[in-house]
Amino acid sequence: MLKLPYSIPTVLLGLTTAIALGGSQTVLAAWNYVTLQQVEQELNQFLKTLPKGETLESPRVFVYQGVAMTPCGQINTPAYCPGDNTVYLEKKLLDRANQALGDYAAYVVLAHEYGHSYLSQTDQQPQGKLGELKADEFAGAFTRYAQEQNLLENGDIEEALKFSFASGDYDYWDKGHHGTPTERANAFKLGLTGNSSTFALKGRNPEPSGDRSPSNETESPTIQTEEPVPRSRRTFSKGLLLLPLVLLILPAIGFGLYYFLKEEE
Repeated sequence: MLKLPYSIPTVLLGLTTAIALGGSQTVLAAWNYVTLQQVEQELNQFLKTLPKGETLESPRVFVYQGVAMTPCGQINTPAYCPGDNTVYLEKKLLDRANQALGDYAAYVVLAHEYGHSYLSQTDQQPQGKLGELKADEFAGAFTRYAQEQNLLENGDIEEALKFSFASGDYDYWDKGHHGTPTERANAFKLGLTGNSSTFALKGRNPEPSGDRSPSNETESPTIQTEEPVPRSRRTFSKGLLLLPLVLLILPAIGFGLYYFLKEEE
């Protein structure tokens, strides 16, 4: 659950209680319009930390259920429409994300669509899957920013990572393909670790990758564990050069052994 810089009545937090298992209870904070508005305000502040961010117009946020008519056409999923610079959030998806993982998973949806707004207004929006993965990077970078501002609670980052993975798909030939589960999780991590060149905070460089304790180390999506191909090729080519020499020596050894045995007889 995202921490709020001010206190609000508990009744507005929309707390829900899971079914008790084994005599214990797990209490989850559900997303609600109050905290959603607060996350929106934090996203507006985050935009100002990005290149050209201070000159951009923050998108409007519109929550709906079912179907929405927009300047970009009819939609029934969360989407960003550049025609009116509005983020449209479908309530059922927010509810499902919250129920399955937690409230911050629902707010990642908002952050993702904010990413589309930033990319569109700065003319950096790639087409298709690449654009979706860039928006995932934005969501990861915002989560990093929120963590540095002490706005997150324990478990929020895990919720976001699980949601990013769960929202991937394998519809490669569909124009709505957003990326595989691994691709989406890795894109989120790229922003989270500060290694996104697109969403680098102004006046700051990404965290150095060395001298970090194993407990805080985040695995890079680009790490390769296999040996370089040229080394394998060099070893293989040496074996080919030795093969003809071995084939020439073997007959000579055979004839020598034959005559030696014949003289012994």
